[in-house]
Formats: sequence, structure tokens, C-alpha cells
Amino acid sequence: METLVILAVVVWVLFKLVQKVTSKLYPPDSVKVQEKPDTTPATDAWGNYPKAEGHVVLFEQYRREQALRQQAAKEADTFYRSREWRRLRYQAFQRYGNKCCVCGRGASDGMVMHVDHIKPRSLYPHLGNDSNLLIVFYVQIMPDDLVMQLHRF
Repeated sequence: METLVILAVVVWVLFKLVQKVTSKLYPPDSVKVQEKPDTTPATDAWGNYPKAEGHVVLFEQYRREQALRQQAAKEADTFYRSREWRRLRYQAFQRYGNKCCVCGRGASDGMVMHVDHIKPRSLYPHLGNDSNLLIVFYVQIMPDDLVMQLHRF
């Protein structure tokens, strides 16, 4: 038992001696680099921040609103391809004589004629598809072909 204690003391002394020699041979760097503490919160397995439940709720609300906007755009696109829109458009052209409501120029003058709602369907869906709410106007394509100026009132 005594030999084991002596052996342990000898190993400890040798260890300390090696530490002292290596510290003399390889001095520590004179410039101390301080590590920046990690302040980013850890995420769970799904990428959510556990302490930011409010932000997750806001993100989910944003995703729902975005899905509703995409659905509304899809429905609008479907409407503008429908037979009903073509009928309303034709009625507007008949009512206004295929001429712009503002300046009176028409397709015979080389203008590209368009029909649009006076009050947007996206803001006034309760007004429905009344042909009294349509306006005929022309689109003037600028020389640089980049800007389209809507001629509306």
C-alpha cells in the first residue's frame, strides 16, 4: 500500500515538473482573446425559439394572411377568365361606345382599350359585379416600353 502511495506522489511530482518545463519552453500568448458569449437562443427541433411564442404566433398569422391573399388572387384570376367577366366587359364597351370615358379616344385612334372596376373588387366585394361600376380607359405605352400610364380619373 505504501508503494502505491509513493508511486502516486512520484507521478504527481513528475506531472508538475513537466507542466513547469512546458510553460517555460512554450510561454502563453501575450494577446488574450476573449470569446464572445453565445447570446443566440437555442431553437427546438422545428426551428422555433421556445422563449418567443409571440413571434411564432405572428409568423403563423402572417402565413395565414398570405395564404388568404394568394387564394383571393387566384379567385380574381379565375373571375377575369370567366364568361361573366367577358359579358360585363362587353356591356361596358357597348355603353361607352368603345371609347375612353375621360378623353373620348378609342380603338379607332389606335388606343388599346381596357375595362376596369371604378371601385376595386378587392376593397368592395359587397358591390358585386355591377356593370355600372365599370369604366373604359386606354393604356398608353411609353416609348421606352417600361412604363404604362393608366389614363383614369
